Amino acid sequence: MKKELTAEEKRDSNFYEAQRMIYFDLPVLISKIFHAAFANCECGFPAASKEDMKFLQGFIDATEKTFNIAMEGQKKQIVEMLKMHE
Repeated sequence: MKKELTAEEKRDSNFYEAQRMIYFDLPVLISKIFHAAFANCECGFPAASKEDMKFLQGFIDATEKTFNIAMEGQKKQIVEMLKMHE
């Protein structure tokens, strides 16, 4: 039989899960995105060519833009939630 967690245990579990997502899952996801981008670069060169760097910069820009949009959206939601509890 599975033990039911207390409210405090659930809160702690959620906190540690969020920490794991920030410090492990997010960096791994970003790494996977850039590994996929590098896989599209021309092979056989010791360093990425100028065209490859332009290609990769597009991934960097898109990743930053998407991350910032997501963060702004979440911050707005939190502000609205806090207003409801004033």
